[in-house]
Amino acid sequence: MQRARDGQPLRVDDAGAELVDLLARSGLEASLSWTGGVWRVEPAEPGAGVRLDLADAELTGGEELVVVDPELVPFAALAITRADGSRQASDRTVSGRLRPLAGRTAATYPGLEVDGSPGGRLTGVHVVVTDRLLLEADVAAVGAALDALPLVLLGLVGEGRPTPREVLARGLDAVAADLATQLGAEVGVALLSLPAVEGADVALLPALLERAGAARTSRARALARTGPHSQGAVGPLDGGPTSATWDEVVDALERGADVPAGTASPAVVRELRRLHPARHARGAVILFTGLSGSGKSTVASGVVAALRAEGSRTVTVLDGDRVRTMLSSGLTFSREDRDLNVRRIGYVAAEVARHGGTAVCAPIAPYASTRAEVRRMVEEAGGVLVLVHVATPLEVCEARDRKGLYAKARRGEIPAFTGVSDPYEAPTDASLVLDTSRQGLEECVSAVMALLREEGLVLAPAPAP
Repeated sequence: MQRARDGQPLRVDDAGAELVDLLARSGLEASLSWTGGVWRVEPAEPGAGVRLDLADAELTGGEELVVVDPELVPFAALAITRADGSRQASDRTVSGRLRPLAGRTAATYPGLEVDGSPGGRLTGVHVVVTDRLLLEADVAAVGAALDALPLVLLGLVGEGRPTPREVLARGLDAVAADLATQLGAEVGVALLSLPAVEGADVALLPALLERAGAARTSRARALARTGPHSQGAVGPLDGGPTSATWDEVVDALERGADVPAGTASPAVVRELRRLHPARHARGAVILFTGLSGSGKSTVASGVVAALRAEGSRTVTVLDGDRVRTMLSSGLTFSREDRDLNVRRIGYVAAEVARHGGTAVCAPIAPYASTRAEVRRMVEEAGGVLVLVHVATPLEVCEARDRKGLYAKARRGEIPAFTGVSDPYEAPTDASLVLDTSRQGLEECVSAVMALLREEGLVLAPAPAP
C-alpha cells in the first residue's frame, strides 16, 4: 500500500482494492490495517464507519481521502470524521464514511446484492459457502443438509482464494445442475469477491450474508480446508461419505494419475485437471541466482540446451545482461533499480509459466525479499519456481572477473556492487546449491536436470527396450 501524503490518493493493492470496494458498496463498517505487507480486517465499533490504518498519513478530520487501485483508477472516497495520532505518529489511523466512485467493474458481484437494498438473490435461501470446487463428499453433505429453503452455492473469489473465478463458476454450475436433478430442488449459484485476508471471512462474510437476506448459511467442507481465514465465519456442514482428501486429489492430478473413482463428478474433474495439470505440463521458472562471475549464466545456458534436446518443454531465456539491454535499459545499479530489474524478469517469467512454458533466468538477484516476490508471482500464475543458488565463492568470482567489474568496484567506480560494497543475501530456500569452483559444467547441468525429473517437471527417459 502506498501511504497517503501531501494530499495524494491512497493507492492499494488488489486485495486492498477488493476490500475497500466491497465496504464502500455495502456500507458495512470495519477496521482495515496493513502490517508487514499483509491486510487484516477487524470488526469496527458501531457507528465508527470504516477505520483505516494509515501510518505516516498527512490527514486530518474533515478531509476526504480518495482511494485508487493498482492501475491508479479512483474507485472510493473516505470522508474523514476522525483522525487519531499526531502527524508524526507512526500508528496514525483515520475513520469515516466510504462512498463508491465510478471506475471499478460493475460485475464484481454478479447476481448478489451487497449495497444494502432488499431483494437480492440470497433473500430467504439456504446459502452454502465455498471457495473450492466441491468433491462428491461435499455434494453429499449439501444434499443431506437440504431443507425446505431454496439452495444457493456461493463461491468466494478474489485475491488469495484458491480457485479462479471462471473455474469456480463453471464447477459450481455443474454441481448445481446435478443437485437440482438428483434432489428435485431449486439450486442457484452466485459469486462474491472477498479476498482471503486475515479476518475478512469472520468480520465481513456473516454480515454480508445477513445484509443479502440469507435465511440460513453453511460452510462447505471444501472451504473449511482453506485455513484459518475462514474458521468461525459460518458453521460447517456435516454428514456425507468420506472420499479422497484435497491433498490426495491434487497429488494424483500433478502426477498425471487418474482421480480416484467417485471423488468428483466428470464436470468437476475436468475443471480440476485444468486447475491442477500434471507437473510435467505446468509452466516452470528456473531462477539461477549468484554473484557476478559465479557461472550461473554458463550453467543456465547448459540447462537450456539440455531442455531443448530433451524436447518436452518450450524454453524462454531471460538472462540478466540481455534483459538489461532489452527490458531494463536506462536503469541504474542502485538497489531500487536492481530490484526493479529482477521484478521485471519475474513478471515476464511468470507470464511464460502461466501459459505452460519454461523460463530460465540468470540475474544476480541478491535480495531475499525480491526473490520471494518472484516466487509469489510465479506461483500465483500457476507455475513452479525452481531456485538454483550458484554459490561459487567470492574470491573465485573476483579472480575470474571477465568484465573487469570487480576491479572497478574495488576502485570505487561502481557503487553498491554486490559482494563488494553491497550484500548478497544467500537463499535459505534454494531447490539446489551448486559451486562451479568444485563442479564442472556437465555435472552442474546434470544436477539441475536430475532435480527437474525428480520434481516431475521433466519426464524421466523411457527405459531402453
